[in-house]
Amino acid sequence: MTDKRTPTALDWDKVRPLFLRGEELDNIVRAFPNVKFSKETILKKMKAEGLVDKKKQIESNVNAELANITEKEKILFTKKCKSLYEDMFSSLSEIGKDFKSQTKGNKSKIGLKLTTYNFDLYASAVKKFQEGQRVNLGMDKDGKLHERQPEVLVIQNMDTDNI
Repeated sequence: MTDKRTPTALDWDKVRPLFLRGEELDNIVRAFPNVKFSKETILKKMKAEGLVDKKKQIESNVNAELANITEKEKILFTKKCKSLYEDMFSSLSEIGKDFKSQTKGNKSKIGLKLTTYNFDLYASAVKKFQEGQRVNLGMDKDGKLHERQPEVLVIQNMDTDNI
């Protein structure tokens, strides 16, 4: 087993970026197996050089940027969902009209049962889509539907000002 040496200026130059990018102190110590580093000495040196505050500022900036990116992605996702919702609702609306026309003059029990079954599938699709839209709009943050109704819910010709 070799003796560990005292850290040099070059060693500290290598430690600073590791510390600033958020490496765990244990990992920094392990990265220099031949140098006398301890978590305490690294932290003490970084505090003395003002790098602890700088690291906090960097982390704060990164978190703010991540929040900004996340918010932009949420907006894009919501737009995509809204577009998908409108397309799907248009298709479901056509299915509903077709159901209406099929049941008007249908006197066959078998035909009516099949049509009713298809309409049940249609109604289930509408319900699932509305559930997805509620979650997407943040009305049900835990993914479970609650009986809280939106302030404005327009199904046809969606009111984009309230989305």
